[in-house]
Amino acid sequence: TDSLKERHWKSILQKLNVHVSFSELTIGMLWDNGLLDKKKDVAEVLSVAQGEMAIEIFLNQVRDKWMKEELDLVLYQNRVRLIRGWDDLFNALDDHTGGLVLMRSSPYYRAVREFQED
Repeated sequence: TDSLKERHWKSILQKLNVHVSFSELTIGMLWDNGLLDKKKDVAEVLSVAQGEMAIEIFLNQVRDKWMKEELDLVLYQNRVRLIRGWDDLFNALDDHTGGLVLMRSSPYYRAVREFQED
């Protein structure tokens, strides 16, 4: 799956007690080291990876939306500019803010690169 990153593979290899580099890894090695016996452990790592990827995808969507967003300003009574379509803008903002708040309660939140502190 595309959601598996190097840290996930390291976790899988550790659970299977496989000590080779990624370039030397084969399916046979996984199989020989009890892949079927550790099916539950591997499924858990896959679940975590998919949860983290879902957060990353949502963050990318939010970033793309707001980086590309342009305000449509209209002149009102030749004095001030008003935002046309502000209701759509605030609805999108409300949706994204709600998603970000929910994301923070996710068990996968800490592992996502965007939130890691240096």
